Amino acid sequence: MVKTKLVGIAGSISEQSYNRELLYYIQHSFKDLFDFEVLDIKDLPLFNQDRLEVLESLEFQQIQKKIEAADGVVIATPEHNRTVPAPLKSLLEWLSFKIHPLKAKPVKIIGASYLDQGTSCAQMHLRQILESPGIDALVLPGQEFLLGNCQSAFDKDGNIIDQRTAQYLRQSMEVFVTYVFTLKPLSQSVSLNHEFQMEEIWASQLLQVLDRTSDDPTRVYSQLQAIRPIVEWYQSHSVDNQQL
Repeated sequence: MVKTKLVGIAGSISEQSYNRELLYYIQHSFKDLFDFEVLDIKDLPLFNQDRLEVLESLEFQQIQKKIEAADGVVIATPEHNRTVPAPLKSLLEWLSFKIHPLKAKPVKIIGASYLDQGTSCAQMHLRQILESPGIDALVLPGQEFLLGNCQSAFDKDGNIIDQRTAQYLRQSMEVFVTYVFTLKPLSQSVSLNHEFQMEEIWASQLLQVLDRTSDDPTRVYSQLQAIRPIVEWYQSHSVDNQQL
């Protein structure tokens, strides 16, 4: 079975970034769940619509192509003045200017912060940005991961010290993998401008999810919550009740 392919983006470009460290933790701790690559955005200039050459640059095209090739995206955002940092907002503006690689792409939001409440305000704002026209990402509902007091959350090897926190993150990533799996036909159809029958995809994916989780009722419930957005997206984007 082919593994799910995910990419991670850290909203911070600082050398010492706990959000990047969180992504590296996901990369080396959950290899059994998916393939994961952390993208580097530090060399991208701030968004300026007059600089069309940025879209043709090697650095930008590598990021664009890796996002397009990925089944899903994980964004780890810091919180700066109750919102996302400028480099992340700039990246998202580039990714919605003339190109739209995040359209119908499953996205999971996480974040690490020095504060107890984690990055709750930034995550809420980022969700609004990602769901805005021009980006149209499919953001995983719920399943928030807010890592507070991040300066003391990792050991010297980059592992999350608190085992309950580590276990919750793993369970949350498992739900995201199911979400990605469920939405994959939709994402592919939208990216290829194909029409498809919603009922057929729903039935097929639902049966496969149930088959993968049927031995654990708790997992069945949590995994099925990941399917809800496919209906919501369909209802908000469909031309009629039968076909996109």
